[in-house]
This record gives sequence, C-alpha cells and structure tokens, in this order.
Amino acid sequence: MIKVVVFSMWACAVMLGAGYSTARLRDQALSPSAKATKEAPAETRKLKELNVPKIRGGVVRGYIVVQINYIVRSDRVNAGGAFSDAIVADEVFRYLYDDDSINFEHLEKYDIKKMTATLIGSINGRLKADAVVDFAVQEFNFLPSQQEKRL
Repeated sequence: MIKVVVFSMWACAVMLGAGYSTARLRDQALSPSAKATKEAPAETRKLKELNVPKIRGGVVRGYIVVQINYIVRSDRVNAGGAFSDAIVADEVFRYLYDDDSINFEHLEKYDIKKMTATLIGSINGRLKADAVVDFAVQEFNFLPSQQEKRL
C-alpha cells in the first residue's frame, strides 16, 4: 500500500513539472523576441508621381518622371510630428533637379543606389531622426520635351 501512495505522489510531481515546463516553453515561443521588440514597426508610404524638369543651357530638355515608395519607422514618425510626404517629395525633387549626371544625348544606366542612399541621409538629417529606412523606386523615366522652351 505504501508503494502505491509513493508512486502516486511521484506521478503527480512528474505531471506538475511537465505541465509547468510546457506552459513556460509555450510562453517563451509565443512572446516577441528581444530583437523584434527593439525594431520599430515599419510603414510603407507611396509618393505621388513627380515630374522634374531638366534644364540645360536655359532650355527645358525634358522631364524626369519618378514615383517612389519609401519605408518609415512608425515610432519615429509619430514622435517627431513634423514628418510628412511633402518633405520626402521636396528632397526627391531637389536631388533630381540638381543632379547633372543624366546625359540626354547618351542615356546611361542611372545610379539608383547612390540616389536612394543620398535621399535617406538628407531626409533623416533634415528631420534629425532615423525615420526613413529604405526607398523603392516604382517608376523612373525620362520624357524628352516635344518643344524646347527657352527660359
């Protein structure tokens, strides 16, 4: 009779230990990892299509048509309050307007990586926060001007 009681107590202890261990492992597996809690949730935003005139020698040679998606950190955007699509559109327009590396007579492959890296740095510098994470270029075209307009 003593053996049955001792065996029953041992079985209860094993069951309690197994249940506790299973519950603890399940909670660890379902809880967000430490890395995921450090990273802020990201939000993808889409800019409207921009038409940037390219002027050479006082003449409008054509237009760069660009449409860009960009990824921002939600917590940095909401915390700053000053972030808007207008800031991103302004920086994209300024960069493309000032960039003279596009040769209209000999269209070469454009350095998109350089453009996106420069834009991320300039926007984050302007906001004084690491809000913009990445850019995705959806459309990038050059349309030559039908009639050259003197400025």
